[in-house]
Amino acid sequence: MYSYLAFLGIIDGFQLLFLSIALSVLFRIEKTLNFGLAVAFTLGGYIAYEFSLLPGLPVWAAITIAVPIVALLGILLDFVTFWPLYKKNASVLVVMTTSLGVYFASSGILQLFWGTEVLVIQPGPSMTFQLAGFNITHIQLQNLAIYIMGSLLLYSAMVLTNFGRRIRAMGENTMLASALGFNVRKIRIASVALAYGTMGIAGALIGREYGVSANTGLSVFLSAAVVMIVGGLVSFWPIFIAAIGLGLVKNLSLGMISDQWQPTITFAILVSYILYSLSKIRYPDIVKR
Repeated sequence: MYSYLAFLGIIDGFQLLFLSIALSVLFRIEKTLNFGLAVAFTLGGYIAYEFSLLPGLPVWAAITIAVPIVALLGILLDFVTFWPLYKKNASVLVVMTTSLGVYFASSGILQLFWGTEVLVIQPGPSMTFQLAGFNITHIQLQNLAIYIMGSLLLYSAMVLTNFGRRIRAMGENTMLASALGFNVRKIRIASVALAYGTMGIAGALIGREYGVSANTGLSVFLSAAVVMIVGGLVSFWPIFIAAIGLGLVKNLSLGMISDQWQPTITFAILVSYILYSLSKIRYPDIVKR
């Protein structure tokens, strides 16, 4: 049993790696978590589900159509809600609070259209393979391959391309980046499209494997955020270890406790990391007194 749970943990770990890199794209610019990305995850699953109901349309075509739609909706949402805050140099607290409001309002709208039940994209039998004494499905293998390739492509884009360098420059100093001739608006649009589109891909893949409901995106978003915080934004390996480690811990724990405790485990890891980081800080003597 534990070997199968470990395999599921590896899949979840690469999914969290994929999503945490996507989260970091907007985090570098906004310096806070944007809960609108949780809506993008759920919306990707719902849109792919609706297109998968069309006669004769393959499931991968439905997922492919869903991704640019989610990206475009993300750009529209950013233009209406977050770009005005960005231009006014709003505080990170204002931006995060606004994104929370967007999440709760959007979740209510999604429930009006799709209800609260779990919807699975083209449910039915799937091919299975034997591995180390347990069965795995071709959907799991496909998702794992996409998460791995997507993670490598996203990280390479952030580190090796001019686009990634411009995002990092905007994150360090927006005014300086603008003075150097960077088109801040276009870079932000591309960043939003990339982040929202990536969340839409993951939502559609999860919708195909497990199904999607109105609140699915929030738990996945928060787990990816924990990975990003613990792993940091500097190097690949720390965030890789954080993602795989969290995926393994969450799934292996299912052999001992209920899955209802998974959010508790996730945030216990975050709190432990924060306390450990604070313990390593050397405060001046005057602060200690």
